[in-house]
Amino acid sequence: MALLVLLVPLVLAAGAVVLVAHLVAARRGGPAPAAPAVALAARRHETLVSVVAALVSAGATVGFLMLPSLPLSPVGGLRGTGYALGAATAPYLGAVVLCVVRAVGERTWPRPRGAVRTAPLTRRTLASTGGWRLVVLAATVGTGLLAVLLYGATATPDGQRVARAVVERGDLVAWGAAGPYPGWHYGGPIAAGLAAVAVAALLSLRVVTRRPPLPLVPPEHDDAVRRLAAARLLAGAQLWAGAGVGLTMLFAALALRSTDHLLGAALSGLVGAVALLGSIVLAATAVPAPRPERRDTRPAPLRGVAA
Repeated sequence: MALLVLLVPLVLAAGAVVLVAHLVAARRGGPAPAAPAVALAARRHETLVSVVAALVSAGATVGFLMLPSLPLSPVGGLRGTGYALGAATAPYLGAVVLCVVRAVGERTWPRPRGAVRTAPLTRRTLASTGGWRLVVLAATVGTGLLAVLLYGATATPDGQRVARAVVERGDLVAWGAAGPYPGWHYGGPIAAGLAAVAVAALLSLRVVTRRPPLPLVPPEHDDAVRRLAAARLLAGAQLWAGAGVGLTMLFAALALRSTDHLLGAALSGLVGAVALLGSIVLAATAVPAPRPERRDTRPAPLRGVAA
């Protein structure tokens, strides 16, 4: 159970590193000096949204864990199944809150002003805006849902433990069990949390994709800010979702190990560690601000014209 208690300080510590890096990137890793003032203001706005989203999501998660009968609560302490259930679902709450805050932040971008408004006709989709990070988040959610099905199928009827056969001299003597184990008692809320993360991330990414272009800004600078917003949105959701899936699988591995299901424990522990550590690394890669990609606006030469 101690691993779940480490979830909050682990995410808060990672968030603190990310926030400091955000501030450094805002000063040193922003657009080129020749970038228009609107682009520089947009980068500062993006950094502010990232900081606020990280703080609010962490605060909401800690507040949820402080509820009675949950892990950090002075009332509930470490007693009862509320501990495991609350800690197993808290990361998904953090992810949803982060997505909501980022979506609200995207609605506060500066809008074009003046009598004439121009915008390049560029078609954007959720897949093109999210890129590979969207694929990784989908794989993480899918892995978590598949794990919930497998754990539910192998849990005891109460959905909280995994059974163990006690065999002596080739004969079945008794049945034992170990927990907490993410059977259906925990798996239902976990699956609902993963589904909520997927929906919140897609809706927030849609807001980023459909945001009007920044006024008086070259397309390459607007695209850079949009890619940065999408990357940090998906990285934050990945951090929370990966932490939830990873810690759930690590706890399942502990229960499987104590009941001598060694192969299942090894697989569950390996996939859980990859999900947890990999999500932290992927979240860190979204901190640096990408440089705008220069576009060649020169007209293409005419070819194949008869004299």
